[in-house]
Amino acid sequence: MQSIIKKLNILANITIIIVGMIMVSLLVKRQFFRETKVAPNKVQIGTRFPLQGVKWDQSDQTLLLAIAEKCHFCTESAPFYRKLAEIWHSQNRTKTIVITPDEINEGERYVNSLGISVDEVKQARHKSLGITGTPTVVLVNGSGIVTGVWRGKLTSVQEMEILDRLKGVSPGQTIPVNGAIADHNDSIQKYK
Repeated sequence: MQSIIKKLNILANITIIIVGMIMVSLLVKRQFFRETKVAPNKVQIGTRFPLQGVKWDQSDQTLLLAIAEKCHFCTESAPFYRKLAEIWHSQNRTKTIVITPDEINEGERYVNSLGISVDEVKQARHKSLGITGTPTVVLVNGSGIVTGVWRGKLTSVQEMEILDRLKGVSPGQTIPVNGAIADHNDSIQKYK
């Protein structure tokens, strides 16, 4: 009986030593050999936008609005999105798609509650598309290539840049302003 107790005591001590060594090695690994987290892919100008089921070539450009009902900045940005809708519907050369993480019917209800008229509402996880926050506005050409990205609540300058781009004005391009020629940045100041 004494030998069994002695063997169990030795076995318990060995188990404690092994568990202790595992814990120390995990602690050392966590402290000194941290894995660097790779940042999620972000939407970048010049890359193909990964949204499936869109026929990019059916319009000159597509304006994507990545919004979510729980995002208060998205709701606060609704007046600007309504202004955008006026432009894209008057020109008939820009398709508009809202991308929402919610079910499509919920996304449509939210877009309608904001008074925004769009061509389509699609459901997708934003992060799977490289969208790291809402609201995000993405401008894509007729080949599906990203030509502009604006993240977060927009400043008036950023809003003006988007409006100019929808009107066909490229960054650095000269445009008429009150009968005179001005570059893109001048036009932003005069439109305010």
